[in-house]
Amino acid sequence: MVGIHGLAGVVDGGRVWVESAFGRLSGIAKVDDSIRRGAVAIPHGWSDPNVSTLLSTTEGVDALTGMPTYSGVPVTLGVAES
Repeated sequence: MVGIHGLAGVVDGGRVWVESAFGRLSGIAKVDDSIRRGAVAIPHGWSDPNVSTLLSTTEGVDALTGMPTYSGVPVTLGVAES
């Protein structure tokens, strides 16, 4: 599930792709007007879509815990080809 505020061309239940500087994933769009416009919400801890694909293991990692940054990651979103 890829939660987004409405975006031109994206329909609820349609397939979308999300890309960061570190990787790309695809998932099913969940259009939700409670999500801030311009933001994307992808729950972590699931194998599909695996949000870790969008993260770095070396950049933006917490020095104390070694955990990658799971929020504030710049991404691009688009409609996936069928």
